[in-house]
Amino acid sequence: MPETREMLLTQFSSQLLAAGRHAELIDALTSPLATRHGGLTASLHFTLGLAYLERRQFPAAAEQMRLCLARRDRPPLPPTTPRSAAPVPAIASPAASSKPATTLPPTASSASPSPTTPDSAPVRLDYARFLHDRGHSVEALELLHQLVTAQPSLAAAWQRGGAIALRHPDFLDVANDWTAEAQRHFPDDPTILTQRAEALTLTGQPASALPLWRRVEDRAHPPALAALVVCETVLADHQYHPPASLASAITTEFVRWYRRLLEFGAGNMVQQLNARLESLARVLPPAARLLGTALAEAAASP
Repeated sequence: MPETREMLLTQFSSQLLAAGRHAELIDALTSPLATRHGGLTASLHFTLGLAYLERRQFPAAAEQMRLCLARRDRPPLPPTTPRSAAPVPAIASPAASSKPATTLPPTASSASPSPTTPDSAPVRLDYARFLHDRGHSVEALELLHQLVTAQPSLAAAWQRGGAIALRHPDFLDVANDWTAEAQRHFPDDPTILTQRAEALTLTGQPASALPLWRRVEDRAHPPALAALVVCETVLADHQYHPPASLASAITTEFVRWYRRLLEFGAGNMVQQLNARLESLARVLPPAARLLGTALAEAAASP
């Protein structure tokens, strides 16, 4: 029966994929038995595409992922595993693997639904992450900008765009504008508030960042606590005093923040931290010692 055939094919192909027996999996899913009665389901096309991908048969893999997308709304005969947005980055992966990293995969527009279709959000979010991971951060941000323009209520898109922009000093202006707009739409979202505080800190606006760091303050999250100490030190407004149990972890994150401020060109913040070692020593002595030693060594260097 078709239902039994499809169920057994699904189970058998899953076992072959898990065992790494990709050649056998390809043989099974391209056999006359598998392709009768209307062909493969979307899940089986996806599995076959993964097998081709593992064997570096990129055009065949991309074709199977496109068939998966084309048939994703066709109901299977037996219950099967849920499908997600995975085929879109999987299409891009074989395409990008056979091209230089500076060349965009050619399937961004053809494989992805428009921003207004109901199922486009997870597809575009996954694809934006793929683009960023491949070094195409500008294209990822452009894609996310299209998404938040069409669906401004989608917090995940704002969060992903903020995370991408905040990783690159060249995108600092973008990060500042992006997080400001995100906060306007989501004034109480902890992730967006943290990203906004981060952008304000890196752009040398501690007076605006400090209230946000105090709002999102997590007693067990050293990066946020270190940022809080940075801003309070610069503004000479120490209200938070780290417990001894967290001093080491917060010091490590404080040093990372100091380096990021240098990397992002926040020279005024760095100078003010350097000038307030005494007040920092009263709040976070290990950080003050490290910073003082580094400044002394820099001053002694020819």
